[in-house]
Amino acid sequence: MSFRFIFTSALCSSLLQICEGGGNSTTIADYPRYGTEVSSLPPFIQTELGAFAASLVPLVLAGQRVDVMIIGHADFDAQGRDFEIGVSRERADSAEGAVEAIFARLTSTLSPEQKNLIHFAAIGVGTQRPVFPSPLNEDQRKANRRVELVTTASPAPPPDPRADFDKCVRVLANAAPAGPVRRMTCVCNKLLQQPPPFVKDYAYDFRAALLARAGAGDMKDFTREQMSAFYRSFMFFLRPQIARSASGSDADFRNALIAIDDNIGRNLNDFLTQADQGAGPFERTVSIDIVKRMQDPNHTYSCYAGYSRREPNR
Repeated sequence: MSFRFIFTSALCSSLLQICEGGGNSTTIADYPRYGTEVSSLPPFIQTELGAFAASLVPLVLAGQRVDVMIIGHADFDAQGRDFEIGVSRERADSAEGAVEAIFARLTSTLSPEQKNLIHFAAIGVGTQRPVFPSPLNEDQRKANRRVELVTTASPAPPPDPRADFDKCVRVLANAAPAGPVRRMTCVCNKLLQQPPPFVKDYAYDFRAALLARAGAGDMKDFTREQMSAFYRSFMFFLRPQIARSASGSDADFRNALIAIDDNIGRNLNDFLTQADQGAGPFERTVSIDIVKRMQDPNHTYSCYAGYSRREPNR
């Protein structure tokens, strides 16, 4: 298992991303479809997940902000692409839940502020990135049925952002317009919850995805490191965005929160619209994931269930 993550300079440049900070990555092949509970996973997978979770602890203890990306993959199936995406997402969710559970046990004595330094995101990409495009035997199919776990560590924001989320709820009280205020109040209230469980706060950036794909070439030719950099390029986390906006006046903070809401809603709408119009497998994959996360009360996307770009202020 490799715990070294290397960014390629060409991809970093084309994605316009800041490629710095320490991290690690690992791939687990022959991952079962189900098995969120750690105890239900095969022993070799429990060992791999345990080692990965343990590698996160020193980063948090060092005061680093830790972003964990978990990417699920599938083998080809006669039931079609949607089935493959669903299976890969179940693998990603399973690995995410298992790593969270192990990490929580390993860090039971840490403060809430320290635990808030880690952020998890999971997505299933179906068969968009097979190890073997035309598997010839069961070993090759097992290699396709895998999860990738990637960590990026960076300097942390202020140690206790809960004050920023409290301020968020306060400045939005009795404010307008109703739609953005309701959704961002929902988001900030979710982020005030203490882990575990870890409230997921990531969202997808449609235009960043378009730029990344245009600048980096065909996804099927990406290396694992390039693919990991690509996924991070179009995912943004709400905790640091809100924290960065909280230092100004109440009025400025309120306006920034409404702008964050508009950005989330616009990108959400663009992905769902592209999927409805028959976009490619990548856009469809993300749109399926968005709809799934809207149904998850442990994800900030649940605050956007039923979102309408035609009437965003309602």
